[in-house]
Amino acid sequence: MKSIYLFFTLFCVSIYSLSETEIVYPWVTNNSLFQAKVVINNLNNAEVNIQLVATRPSGETETVTLSIGPFGQFVSDSNSLFPELGTGAGYSVFLSSPADGIEGAFVVSGTDSSSGSSPAQANVVPASSASNLLMFNYLPIPENPPADSAPVVVNMGTSAASVTFHGYQGGQKVGTFNTMIAVRTPFAQVTSSMFPSTTGDIYVVAESDQPILGLAFIFNDFREPSMANTTAASSVPDPNGAGTVSFSNDVMAIFTNSCLGCHGNGSSSGGLNLAPENAYGNLVNVPSVLEPSFMLVLPSDADNSYLYRRLNPSLTSGHYIQPTEAELNTIRDWINEGAANN
Repeated sequence: MKSIYLFFTLFCVSIYSLSETEIVYPWVTNNSLFQAKVVINNLNNAEVNIQLVATRPSGETETVTLSIGPFGQFVSDSNSLFPELGTGAGYSVFLSSPADGIEGAFVVSGTDSSSGSSPAQANVVPASSASNLLMFNYLPIPENPPADSAPVVVNMGTSAASVTFHGYQGGQKVGTFNTMIAVRTPFAQVTSSMFPSTTGDIYVVAESDQPILGLAFIFNDFREPSMANTTAASSVPDPNGAGTVSFSNDVMAIFTNSCLGCHGNGSSSGGLNLAPENAYGNLVNVPSVLEPSFMLVLPSDADNSYLYRRLNPSLTSGHYIQPTEAELNTIRDWINEGAANN
């Protein structure tokens, strides 16, 4: 329960400039366990106007406007800066200003610790560093709570982001965790609940279909935090190679033999076209028309992919054309191996 509560008390606040220069602060807290300060520095020789929009994962928002004098510094506790949001779950904050030369930092303190403070500081990152792949270099999962860690991700894209967290330990992939993140909102969760069968030191790569920014939290036995910004990753590590199932050879063979009569270029039943030139883009991370809460193919998660569920008689009432067990296993394995376009 303590680990679950830590998630709901996490804050990720991103301050985002809409001027010629864009900056992001992965952010802050305001609850009984963690308090934070927001720091904004104006490096201009003139007063600047700033707008802050705080947004919780639930969509709850609060907007604040302020002015900072020439070469001035603004420092505020989060509870004073956003009094209407009050205490509780985390939120992101996006900063816009007509001026360049805005810098800053954020400080999070574990007020529930024996010291009552234990401040941790992190600096701003440019919005241009948002990436579809993020590297969390160190997210330990201690055996005994409340010690834990937590990745924080902010969706910087223009539509909802489908994000898969890939966890690695000892040279092997230990699991995946999938979530959807609304536009300009954060996601935060303790690592132990994302990879419940794992303890010890791990690293995580977050894979998204929208540009994202991230922050890593680590908490010791006294709930004292440390923070580090993520870096862009170049690829998703695959310790087992490129996978054993080929989409173009194995999966498309099933579609060609059994599906194109109803889902080809001439007849796209249910709006789904599985012709070779269209199939991959129409399936992976695309919501089902019949059940929009499901992606047709959710990489690394066949049981929550509508395509597999629709074809599997043990999960649904089945489909007009029922694949063989071997064909169903091929589709399952392709999805669980990451649904590569190979």
